[in-house]
Amino acid sequence: MYNTGHFFDQISSFNPYIIKDVEIFRGGTSVEYGDRISGAVIINTDDDLTDRIKIGGGLNLTHADFNAKIPLSSKAGFLIAGRRSLTDINDNIVTRNFVKKVFQNTRADIEDSGAELDGEESIINFVDVNFKFLWKPNSQNTLTLNSIYTENNLNNFNGNQFNEQGSFFTRDNFENQSLGASVNWKKKYTPSVFQKISVYTSQYLLKYNLQAVRNQTEAFFYK
Repeated sequence: MYNTGHFFDQISSFNPYIIKDVEIFRGGTSVEYGDRISGAVIINTDDDLTDRIKIGGGLNLTHADFNAKIPLSSKAGFLIAGRRSLTDINDNIVTRNFVKKVFQNTRADIEDSGAELDGEESIINFVDVNFKFLWKPNSQNTLTLNSIYTENNLNNFNGNQFNEQGSFFTRDNFENQSLGASVNWKKKYTPSVFQKISVYTSQYLLKYNLQAVRNQTEAFFYK
């Protein structure tokens, strides 16, 4: 994962409702995790996908969420979960405080999430989706397919700015996307001897565009 936080690192990108356990390694790890000297955080999602149907959802002041575990048979099942922010739908004190914390003392200086400025809107939102498929053809073999997608967007219009050259406005457009997927096969030979093969891929996208217009006649752009 190249981007582990939503809302400019104010909210974790990992859905807490589907996490089974978390392991923390400090000061070095085994070669299984790349032998990172600084440590690692290992987050495992729920793998009980063949028992019974479980569906859940929720709504709070920052986002709405949904998750479902669906068994396909006694040997296979899948999990799907997602969250989406409500900052562009419902403006409240929690989202306003998040935005003020992130952008305080910056050029963006977004005072209120969703606040209208000269007919335009300042919007910051996020979404994440998790999918997991599990297949246990027998007691010795387990095949899993995992994927995670996260996205963050900022569209900020800042008008009524002034300097020695006159009035101007700026528009910030920011977007980042992170996609990860893996296929894992684990085979047990004995209770203490097993092999694990993993194939994974990841993709990260970051785009930022700044538009500035002075006196409605001059414009310059940064990317």
